[in-house]
Amino acid sequence: TNTEMAMFTGEEHMSQAQEWATSLMSRVNHTFDEKGQPVYFSNLGGNKYLKVDAWEMIGKMDGVSAETEWVNELHDAEGNVRGYRAKVKLVRKNTGAELQGGAAVMQCLMDSNVTKGQYTQDGKESAAISMAQTRATSKAFRLNYSFVAILGGYSSLPAEEVTDEMKANASSTVNYAQKQGAVITQTIPKPQTVKAPEFKPKSSVV
Repeated sequence: TNTEMAMFTGEEHMSQAQEWATSLMSRVNHTFDEKGQPVYFSNLGGNKYLKVDAWEMIGKMDGVSAETEWVNELHDAEGNVRGYRAKVKLVRKNTGAELQGGAAVMQCLMDSNVTKGQYTQDGKESAAISMAQTRATSKAFRLNYSFVAILGGYSSLPAEEVTDEMKANASSTVNYAQKQGAVITQTIPKPQTVKAPEFKPKSSVV
């Protein structure tokens, strides 16, 4: 635990962190989905950004889990819901004690990419609430265990915090243009394509 690690010497502390990093790498670097894509991280411009499941994996090594403390609505000037903000805290599994400094607050707006594949207001709200909690979870673990990710060769920035601008800047088109001497002044992320549900007219009986 963090309390126990505080009693370690610097060398012992580093040894424990490296052990966690090695264990993390053994799972993260060798787990792929049916399409051959990595499950636990996003690869962007040669950098590996851990997803929330990987951050939770690090927490489990230290006997720590995440709990959502609250989710609040965000409103615009007219009082309409423009998104959600969530607070997640890290707690010890064996005692339920909250880690000092082990909490984070993050948000997700209703016009974010995660809501664009939803066709109902309820679906959009659920997606925004879920992403706000996911981002807060990743951020809380990052604030406490970024050193483990770095030792494993991963970015300390969670995948859920990677921006559209970062994705655009890491594209092969932008990289090629820069190698040719171009100066990039603005990048516009490719709009997300959403497939509309197939329309099936109701059968009529004459």
